[in-house]
Amino acid sequence: MYRKQHKKDIHAEAVKKRRRATKKPYSRSIVGASLEVIQKKRAEKPEVRDAAREAALREIK
Repeated sequence: MYRKQHKKDIHAEAVKKRRRATKKPYSRSIVGASLEVIQKKRAEKPEVRDAAREAALREIK
């Protein structure tokens, strides 16, 4: 192990380690919802979302 890691003058010629390019996040539609529906839900305000949740809970009870 030691001899493999400490070779003569290899450390001077070390090449840079290649980095994988980062992928940009993108969204696509899912089986139950189209892309427009997903983007609309993501863009709506938290107050609207809370009101819809409260209405759904009231309807269940």
